[in-house]
Amino acid sequence: MARSLFFSLTLILAVSCAGLQPVQQPSSTKVQFPEIQPHPLPDRPVASLDELEKEPITLAYSMRFESMDDPVLRRIVEQRIHGWLRNIAVRGSVLPTFRISPEDAPPQGYPYTLRIHVKGEGDTQYSLNAGLEHNPSGRRYATFQRNFSVQKSGEGDGLALFSGLYAFLSDGTGPSMSFPASSGDDLRQWISLLGTGQVKVISGQEASVKIRNRSGQEIHSGTTPVDVDLPAGAYEFTIKRKGMEPRIRTLIIRPAGQEVLLLSWPDEESASSLSVFTSPSRLQIALEGTVQGSAPLAFPALMSGEIHLEVARKEEDSGEAFVMRKSTVSMGEGEDITRYYPFDYYIDFQRSPEPGNLWTSNQALKAVRKDAGQLKLETVRKQDGLPPGLLSQPLEAMDQKIRITFLSGSDLNLGLTSGRGSDRPFLSLKGDRLFFLGAGDSQAREFLRPEPGEGQLEVLEIFYSEDDKNLEIRLNGAEIYDGPFQNSGYFSIYLSGSAQFLPLQEMEVRAGPMVGNAFFEWGRSLAFDIGRSLGLYKRLREVPEESGKEQ
Repeated sequence: MARSLFFSLTLILAVSCAGLQPVQQPSSTKVQFPEIQPHPLPDRPVASLDELEKEPITLAYSMRFESMDDPVLRRIVEQRIHGWLRNIAVRGSVLPTFRISPEDAPPQGYPYTLRIHVKGEGDTQYSLNAGLEHNPSGRRYATFQRNFSVQKSGEGDGLALFSGLYAFLSDGTGPSMSFPASSGDDLRQWISLLGTGQVKVISGQEASVKIRNRSGQEIHSGTTPVDVDLPAGAYEFTIKRKGMEPRIRTLIIRPAGQEVLLLSWPDEESASSLSVFTSPSRLQIALEGTVQGSAPLAFPALMSGEIHLEVARKEEDSGEAFVMRKSTVSMGEGEDITRYYPFDYYIDFQRSPEPGNLWTSNQALKAVRKDAGQLKLETVRKQDGLPPGLLSQPLEAMDQKIRITFLSGSDLNLGLTSGRGSDRPFLSLKGDRLFFLGAGDSQAREFLRPEPGEGQLEVLEIFYSEDDKNLEIRLNGAEIYDGPFQNSGYFSIYLSGSAQFLPLQEMEVRAGPMVGNAFFEWGRSLAFDIGRSLGLYKRLREVPEESGKEQ
């Protein structure tokens, strides 16, 4: 049996490390990757503003425990969290809550989900991480994090059952749990953001801002920069600056959405601007050593030259900041530059109606919607033979590991593009053929397409090493390319399908400090390939089952 197991693992390892098989008689298919122009991805139309504004504010929540095996300790933590979740006021009413299991999706009528994960970090140290999501759109609020400890004392468990709840005995023999004092209030304040979206108004020169709702009522006034959370709905923004014509903008604010109004004025035409996005959002951004706020953030009226940025995660319980990335951006005169730092990014294209702020569009894209299990793109016109598709924001060229799943057998195009003079690798899957156009190739090389396992989604993997400027691309475990990738300190990802369909299912990105060392990542990839070979991991993340029972 041991010999059989060894042979199986050897075979799986050989398959997972196999390369591509060249075709004996290449086809006459021509493959090219022309320059594509990004355009803002259009917002999905709002069928009814009344429906948006009157969506119920209700919350389904779950708790998951990891490395906390003691049922007594679990019960104590559950009680503490239940106490925090009681009687939370949102828009003047008590928030209705409904508990589900960690594997369940929320029931009908609960558009918001709170997922709480408690994990043991040592003998007495634990972490609490909570994620808050708007289910219809897939958008998420910033995560909530706290560290705490549990200390046992005395001979007994120090617990008694009182009114159906565990309570500490008065002799002091029970375990003590030390959360930061403000944890409960902070969690309740964080949850009270349900139904709101964040808006930032930024101007190169100080300007006054007035915000009115649909009824014409003024709900906020101040001077730039403005950073405010507003209930979902439509708003009018009036921005005034002395000596300039006032600007009036209308925005539709969506739950858990993030909007940035970046204003430039006629006397700033030669100035440059920089917009910074991160995943997760709301990380701290410092410019030239001075903290400017949380992402997304925009810097108008910058002088040309090199700009030094720092992206940091602030520890809520200690207040300390952990620098995740130091970056230098070269600004040309009058340039508008965007940088995206995807430290931890995931999207399920089939569950989320909106691709999110990672994506823009090419010239062929007019709208995005779900249709027959796929994303359907309505074309305005094709561009140099390319079908309509998605183009990511410029991603910071740091260590990255990207996985993309898509429907088996579907046509798919993948391109990486950067600044002028950079490499532009392009992959095209058509039927049972794979075409790859690398740096210096005058025409695409043609191979037989490696097939996924039976019943599996296809998996496209991209690995980038910043130190070596090395790029690796794999499809279903088979290596397509492993070599240099010259870029301008960033690159964008282009994805398209065939005709009007984009067969994407999921996309997962880990970057910077979220990526382990090369040996560790190789082990993770090998384990993933082995799992797929054994019929596991049909998706990157399992879809929660619908919940119909109250816990």
